Amino acid sequence: MPVDRPAHDAPAWPPRFAAAYRRDGVWDDATLFELLVDAATRHATREALVDGGRTWTHAELVVEVEALAAGLRTRLDAGDRVVVQLPNCAEAVLTTLACFAAGTVPVWTLPQHREHELAALAGHCGARALVTSGTYRDYDHEALGHRVRDRLGHLEHVVVVGEPRDPRSVRFTDLPRGAGGSSPLVRRGPASADEIAVLIPSGGTTGASKVVPHTHNDLGHMLRAAGAACRFDHTSRYLVVLPVGHGFANTGPGILGTLVAGGTVVVSPSPAPETALRLAVRHRATATSVVPAVLARWVEHLEAHPDEAPSFVLVQSGAAYLAPGLAAAAERLTGCVVQQVYGMSEGMTCVTRVDDPLEVRRHTQGTPISPADELRVVDDDGVEVPDGHVGTLSARGPYTIRGYYRSPEADRRAFTPDGWYVTGDLVVRRPDGRVVVKGRTGDTINRGGEKVSADEVEQILREHGDVDECAVVAMPHDAYGEEVCAFVVCGSRAVGHDEVVEHLRAAGLAEFKLPKQVFPLHALPLTGIGKIDRRRLRAVAARAQDAARPSPVAPSGTEPCRAPAAALASVTVAPHEGPTGNEGRP
Repeated sequence: MPVDRPAHDAPAWPPRFAAAYRRDGVWDDATLFELLVDAATRHATREALVDGGRTWTHAELVVEVEALAAGLRTRLDAGDRVVVQLPNCAEAVLTTLACFAAGTVPVWTLPQHREHELAALAGHCGARALVTSGTYRDYDHEALGHRVRDRLGHLEHVVVVGEPRDPRSVRFTDLPRGAGGSSPLVRRGPASADEIAVLIPSGGTTGASKVVPHTHNDLGHMLRAAGAACRFDHTSRYLVVLPVGHGFANTGPGILGTLVAGGTVVVSPSPAPETALRLAVRHRATATSVVPAVLARWVEHLEAHPDEAPSFVLVQSGAAYLAPGLAAAAERLTGCVVQQVYGMSEGMTCVTRVDDPLEVRRHTQGTPISPADELRVVDDDGVEVPDGHVGTLSARGPYTIRGYYRSPEADRRAFTPDGWYVTGDLVVRRPDGRVVVKGRTGDTINRGGEKVSADEVEQILREHGDVDECAVVAMPHDAYGEEVCAFVVCGSRAVGHDEVVEHLRAAGLAEFKLPKQVFPLHALPLTGIGKIDRRRLRAVAARAQDAARPSPVAPSGTEPCRAPAAALASVTVAPHEGPTGNEGRP
């Protein structure tokens, strides 16, 4: 059944800005499928997509996408939302492209997400279909899909890549295929490039109030601008190692930018060096995108196995702080240039360039990818600060959204009346225009590139009958940069780490959002105006981590950090229980 949608799901760019972007050639009114078709006309016989033993040329890819789009049209209407929760595989790429061709809207999410996140996202977007895997990493995603379907009356179709076990599921390969092969370069899709092309949870979280709507026009410009900044062309061979549900892996320039440039996308099922690096060598990958924790594992592996080094030209690192020494080691071992990437689901992206001086590449996050990007750095009163001073970054431009999907309340918090997106990131803009990220103003934990909303975890934790109050903050971590740390105030019965984790897990929270540490307190510290003093709690967590710091932990390590009680001297700790560690849990 069709889903009723408001006429305007998200704020549009004001007419004068849209007119200027068109006048200046920033927006070209082409849909993303049309860009894919254009690449296929120019590079028909070149490899476009590689997954294991399966390969598609650009012409074959368009034929396959058109056929799958025809199958989607038998079950969905133009504009319907399709949640895509797949691991790294060709079907994830094909589904997104087929949605572009069919005029439906893919909603990207991650395999790590569970019922809490998936139901919130699918419910907020009004999704009619979910494309998922069967069992992946010992988790039954098909069963998860049907639990969400049972909760949401509008989610009609659970499409499974693989062999379904539930008779209500639709096998991916059983979707009716149209006659795409009769005319592979057929132009279809949405009626206007101003329509929503894709929906992305903000910053990798799945808060239902913060879903990012990108149009064909704005995302098309982003792909071209990112591709130009990274020097992507038809010879580029991009290795996908980050989850395909992330914007970074898709648009920075990523999968979509590579295909639009006429290059080749090689899918790696895992970022593990034993898998990814060997695929890079076998398929002559020239570029890839990683987070620092993954890059650290690669460097460690290549130090022991230098003969397995791929010949990357460019390795992008983003989503978390990149240590200069790690970048230097990666460049030494592979001969590549490591590019710093600072971006957000909402749009604005900065990168360092291949020919930037070494100091710039090591110690800044570069400059925006588009000449039409606008940045300003302001103080707490919204007044611009001079270059060289720390302030909060705001952004505006042709691919930075003007508001979230159906979320006027979130828009009031995150966007100014004149259209600036307030990122919440603390930065310094140098006199040369380069941006240096210094931290965050909000309560978001960046665990190895995965963003965790403290408020989301706290809301669920407060539902535990024995938790009177709680606060969730970031705690430093050697491998991931930050980990989730919870402070809890209990009633008559103390609640420890394992019970907290099981409560959150039972609520359907993703594993990467579970606290590594739980500190019981008699009371939460407050600021002078009565708010929870999160800065103080973060300092406590950092001191506890430092006091108990073991030898460096590998990125995949899960050893608990056991902090002595002395590290908690600045807050009142319940005498019956000290801090508890994440006992070997991922």
